[in-house]
Amino acid sequence: MKSINSLKSDLDNARQHPFVSAPTMRKVDSVFNSLCEELLRNKEFHTRRISNDEIKDSLSKIFENRVGEPFEKEKLEKLIIEGEERYRQKIPPGFKDGSKSKDSEVFSDKCREFGDLIVWKQVLEHSIEVDKGIVLVTDDKKEDWWEKFKGKTVGPRPELVKEFKDNAKNTFHMYQADRFLELARENLGEQVSPEIVEEIREVRRRDRMAFRKKQEYELLNRQKSKINHMMQELEHTRHQMMKHESEMSSLQEKRHMLDAERMELRKYRESYSEDDREIDMEPFMRHYSDINENYHSVRSRLEESKGRYEELQHRTMQLEHELARHMKYIEQENAADS
Repeated sequence: MKSINSLKSDLDNARQHPFVSAPTMRKVDSVFNSLCEELLRNKEFHTRRISNDEIKDSLSKIFENRVGEPFEKEKLEKLIIEGEERYRQKIPPGFKDGSKSKDSEVFSDKCREFGDLIVWKQVLEHSIEVDKGIVLVTDDKKEDWWEKFKGKTVGPRPELVKEFKDNAKNTFHMYQADRFLELARENLGEQVSPEIVEEIREVRRRDRMAFRKKQEYELLNRQKSKINHMMQELEHTRHQMMKHESEMSSLQEKRHMLDAERMELRKYRESYSEDDREIDMEPFMRHYSDINENYHSVRSRLEESKGRYEELQHRTMQLEHELARHMKYIEQENAADS
């Protein structure tokens, strides 16, 4: 409403472009007023829902006296310990949720990781308590609930059926909501319209699409994060290469100077004859030894710096190649989204 009124005010200002004629503005006023009135009615309707929600009331009546008591915290703690071992052994259900809130210390988050197992244990206990078989209706599609063959769902996991029969000593069936309603219509004479079944399937299709988009979005974010890290590393690597280039240049210059001084000292030593015994050569030899040692030290440092520079050069090429690959992937994803 604020945006509409702002646009209306801009169009109504005759002192600046764009100019709108009076007849057109009267039509605009009429449309904008209708829009604002409808938005106001909708706002009041949704505001009333905060305290008076008929949909929530209907759902509450459906679930009244049809929801079991939650497990005590002590029992949940034992289930979490059992669940960790089951997940390690890939025992269904729930091991596909093993990554949820893995490192959280919050108890409710830990329970969330083992939510499917908790539901399964509650189903088992309810069957034992009422001494009846169970029909479990779930739209969870993961392979820790369903046995799949060549991409088709053939039924509940055999491990679940066996665990149910071993513990509850009763029959167990499991269906997705649309299949359950179809069977209810065929076998129980329930009035289930094809539109309801199709609506359930459409919701499931949308959920699958939303889940895929979420995965693609998360992958894209990981790619972008990786690119940022690689760019930072590339910048750091190039900075290190510049430092090594400067260091190598300085060491090469120093090596040339020391090598020239060594050459001069060698010439001096070669020109010295045994007849020049009055000259004390010991200081000369110490100086030559120091220069020689310094030369070899500089040459060794230069070789190390060259080696490190070549490693950095190789890493730079790797990073540039990886960056180009990741950037190409993001460009393709952006183009696909467009």
